[in-house]
Amino acid sequence: MKTNKKRSFLFLFLCLVFLAFISSTFTGCNAFKAKGGQVQEQTSKQDDKYGIIPLTKASVERTPIQIKSVLYVKERVNLRKSPNAKSKVLVKIPTGTVFDRDALQQLRNSLPESVVVVLDEAYVDFVDPAQRLDSIELIQQEDDGPPLVSLRTFSKAYGLAGLRLGFGVMSAELATMLHRVRQPFNINSPAQVGALAALEDSEHYERTVNGTRSGMSFLQEAVCKLGCSCHPSQANFFLIDVGGDANQLYEAMLYKGVIVRSMNAYGYPSCIRITVGTEEENQRFVTALGECLRELHYV
Repeated sequence: MKTNKKRSFLFLFLCLVFLAFISSTFTGCNAFKAKGGQVQEQTSKQDDKYGIIPLTKASVERTPIQIKSVLYVKERVNLRKSPNAKSKVLVKIPTGTVFDRDALQQLRNSLPESVVVVLDEAYVDFVDPAQRLDSIELIQQEDDGPPLVSLRTFSKAYGLAGLRLGFGVMSAELATMLHRVRQPFNINSPAQVGALAALEDSEHYERTVNGTRSGMSFLQEAVCKLGCSCHPSQANFFLIDVGGDANQLYEAMLYKGVIVRSMNAYGYPSCIRITVGTEEENQRFVTALGECLRELHYV
């Protein structure tokens, strides 16, 4: 019964179903533009390649921020500057760290009530339950602070990335505003069927989450033994400081048939980011990484 009630609440507030998070951002920005608002984008690097807000033709004030540490979210929260009273704030930090309820409240307290705080919770399923922020509970409370929106996806823990399916949880008032500008027929029937089936398949969900956690532990331990340092993560990916040029390591790994992401574009020139895979994939990565580190004389 508890599961059914929770699911009923979820779909009661299932107000923004989109093909990808890009289309949801497009919709949201245009909705606030229609209300005379300005969009402020806060990003970790000025030339962040995921800067998609200009595509909406909304009024954009771009505010690059300097991240002092990828380890502590509170330092990042302290760097937030309150935008004007008609702004929507998007914060993109590609590190896999989390913030707690107090940190979120600190951010909300620094913002006017006209601001909408959007939480991208695509990886929330992988977060340690002891550290997980219950955003849905906060949305239900409807307190006096800035309204909250939680963005979720079926692409990660549920394994439906090919369907490009996700949803937003928010108040009925915000849902009504977004429905006015969302694209019609923005989700097909197979995707809806797949989403409902995924919600019923708890066995696959638990297997994916537990397998990711064990894979994360294996990878971080193996990487540290190779002489690199790992940044803590509550997602299904994590950052690795390889002690040298990340772009060169990316190229070297590519020659071995292993694709990693260089984080140079994000302002971390010595870091790569990897996603936890199967046991076989994880072992292949560790072997290739060790070979490349020695070939490049990073260790």
